[in-house]
Formats: sequence, structure tokens, C-alpha cells
Amino acid sequence: MSIKNPSALLVFLLLVSSASAQRPNALQSAPDKDPFVGTWMPNLEKSRPKPRIKEKSYPTTITREGDDLVVASAYESWSDRIPYKYKIHCDGRSHRISFGTLSCRYAASNTIEGETILWPSLSPGAPMIPLSGKPDYWTREVSDDGQEMAIFYFRDGARKKLASAFFWTRVK
Repeated sequence: MSIKNPSALLVFLLLVSSASAQRPNALQSAPDKDPFVGTWMPNLEKSRPKPRIKEKSYPTTITREGDDLVVASAYESWSDRIPYKYKIHCDGRSHRISFGTLSCRYAASNTIEGETILWPSLSPGAPMIPLSGKPDYWTREVSDDGQEMAIFYFRDGARKKLASAFFWTRVK
């Protein structure tokens, strides 16, 4: 195959790369059709290992801000219910979040694969030393009918050794 007009080819390649750079998450759904957006309740029967009973009353709400998913919920610390909220920006790069660093990418419009490195301190200005230094590997997936969300945690980056599976049912 010979290229008769190399300048035209260069212009074409620049246009294609420019168009793809404008939307780094080509597999991400439009905000009004995003399968992750909604309110979810833990499904204690399907999750392994079984979550603590207190966790069943805490819904997780996921919204969109631009290309970011915003996750809001709560966790139990001794006797207190502590709300939390963080953003997930799935562009394949590592981003700082309130409890560590997170990187993720869309594997499909209903599937996100990611890694999280947890940090021991949430205090602003505190030294950031990873708890283990090893990432937690996870996959977040919404079922085809949109009524169930699962988060699978793996012991390895190849995602072959399943450590746990947590399921949620859509509330609205």
C-alpha cells in the first residue's frame, strides 16, 4: 500500500487523535444513561464474606459530575455513623481521593476496573504512607437489567484470585 498524499494522512491522524482525546472514557455512558447512577442497598444474602448487619441500613448513592462518578454513603466506626463522599475519575491515571489513591478505567459501559491504595490518615497535611503499599484490585459491574451492582475484590492484578464479592440492589 502506498501513500499518495502524506500530508492528508497526517491531517486525518491529527483529527482522529484530537477527537479521541476529547472523550478519554469512550466506553462511559452519557450521564442520563449511566448504569451506575442511582441509589443502591447492600444485598447481605449474596455478598461474600457477609457484611456486618449494621452495613445493611446504609444505602450508597452514585451521581455524576461531568465524567466523574460521585459515591456517597456511610460506614460504622465504633458506635458512630460516619458519612463519606468521593469522586471516581476513570481515565486510567492515579488520582488522590480522601482515603488514598485510586485509578480506574471503563472495561465496558457497565464495568469499571480499578486499583485503590489505602492511606492510614484522613487528616489534611498528615504524611501519606500506604497501609500496605499494595493496591486493592477491584471490578465494579452493573447487571444487564440495571437492577444489581457488584464489586469484586481480587488478590491479584490479573483478577484471577477472588477475595470477596459485594452486591447491591437498585433502590431507585
